[in-house]
Amino acid sequence: SNGKVTFNDLSDGNYSIECKAEGYYDSTQEFTLSGAESEPVVAMVPEVSGDDAYVVVRWNGDHDLDLCAFNTDMKEYVNIGHPIDSAGNVFLYADHGADMPFETIYLHNISAELVKSFFITEAKNAREGSPSGMEADGVTISAYNSTGLIYTSTADPEKSAALWCPCYCYAGQIYDQQDYIDDASGEQYAWISFDEKDAYTADASSAESEEEWKAAYTEIVNENSWWSGEDISWGLTYLDGDEIPEIGFVFNNNGYDGKSHGIEGQMIYTYCDGKVTKIVNGGWVTYYKGKGLLHVDGSNGDYIEDDVLTLERGKITNIWHGDNGEAEEDNCYVSGKRVSYDEYTDELNAVFDDEKASSFNDDAVMTAEEMLKVLSQTGM
Repeated sequence: SNGKVTFNDLSDGNYSIECKAEGYYDSTQEFTLSGAESEPVVAMVPEVSGDDAYVVVRWNGDHDLDLCAFNTDMKEYVNIGHPIDSAGNVFLYADHGADMPFETIYLHNISAELVKSFFITEAKNAREGSPSGMEADGVTISAYNSTGLIYTSTADPEKSAALWCPCYCYAGQIYDQQDYIDDASGEQYAWISFDEKDAYTADASSAESEEEWKAAYTEIVNENSWWSGEDISWGLTYLDGDEIPEIGFVFNNNGYDGKSHGIEGQMIYTYCDGKVTKIVNGGWVTYYKGKGLLHVDGSNGDYIEDDVLTLERGKITNIWHGDNGEAEEDNCYVSGKRVSYDEYTDELNAVFDDEKASSFNDDAVMTAEEMLKVLSQTGM
């Protein structure tokens, strides 16, 4: 068999085809029959084991779409034009045209603590800044690991963007993102360029010397050696999308003499363009790894201060500030305006969802000595 099946004398309407085969994941494709022949394509992917995974994009219609995975930490693309990452891993990639409406990427080690965002695009339209209408063709992305289907999402048919970023993966989990970009030709997307094959390539700035940032972070650890006690813990994490991690430490009820002074919080630093900048000075931090978006929860007398910040190229920008009176329900302020407690939490959650964020407390698990040892090693 060549894999083709023919059904005759079908009435116009909506249909669903489900395919099953040993050694492959079940696959379903929906299509509409209206007064003419239709040749829907059902893409099936073989079962995987271990930490490997498949990401598959399917659609109907005559669009020629492209799928790529963008490694936010390393600013690398994996796609048909660039199927090998900096570690030498070769990613199996299936690139098809409108006559075969599906694309696949085979990912190695989906459980790695690296952020990979997935993009589906009609590259010509994205380059020219024109809408594509691909969403009306039922564009759907699915991800499979050794347990089977772990994620699926269908583009909003009311959209007409030329580039859709439905989700990203981190440490084996898939998270919704749902960004629709109508025009990728502007300066805000200068980090994306298009090659002759209409695939994406990274236009990242030159990498900082690993030796330089590690030396700078070693100095930070040594400068803070006056902190004492068992309640001081250090950590490295990726707050923004560059290849250099941020460093910080958590202090709990400690002081310069090791005695309790009722103070606690976190200090976090970033390295960019040859210098270290302190970006958090106290408070408690949650963040979207690799996204450059963080929430600092601090105390100011009778209020809890909430600040939502962006981090890009070593620069911190405050995009939301509020004072939460907590004890008195209507004693809350957003940018100086008094609001109810419910209004306050609704506005904060609209900007930053803590339930989907990571906590720096979970990253800060090393003593100063252990951190210095990590920073003395070559490679991360």
